[in-house]
Amino acid sequence: MTNTLSNIGTRVRGAALATALILLLVLTIVGVSVMNTVLLEERMAGNLRDQFRAFATAETALVAAENQLANNWKLGVPATPDCSNLICDSSNGSPFVSTNLGTFEDNAHNDAFWSATGTGAIAQAYGGTINGQAKPATYIIEWNGFVCSTAETGCQGGSALFYYTVTARGIGADPNSVAIVQSSFARKEDMHTLY
Repeated sequence: MTNTLSNIGTRVRGAALATALILLLVLTIVGVSVMNTVLLEERMAGNLRDQFRAFATAETALVAAENQLANNWKLGVPATPDCSNLICDSSNGSPFVSTNLGTFEDNAHNDAFWSATGTGAIAQAYGGTINGQAKPATYIIEWNGFVCSTAETGCQGGSALFYYTVTARGIGADPNSVAIVQSSFARKEDMHTLY
């Protein structure tokens, strides 16, 4: 009888070992899966933070450009199709067709297009400092034309609303995090001071 009882105890201990090993394997798989999920979520949060930083940078440059326009920056300076006066003339179509650069969307990652220095530069760099950006924010101001406030021909003796489009590009800490924002801006001008 003793011999039979001892065989039963050995079999039970063997089953407990097998069950413990299976549970340990399941817990290891769950732990590795949780760790991979946490690492993926951490990368996603970092990318989202970087995209928000790029957007905030672009928005800051956009507001700076609008403030320049509001404070009569370049008042009376003619806009040109090649943007040589830092105001692009888009009243007769896109200024970027003449320079063969394409659209803003085509050039979101093209640093030459958004460069604020060098030959043919059409963008202007935001002068302030923003922490954590890979490159300075830049913006482009386009003049879209004007509408007279009076019915007089050529706005003689009256005022006009000058319309602008401001497009800004911001980059986060990673150069691949790019945000482009755009706004329309109207400024009332007294035609006597311009002509």
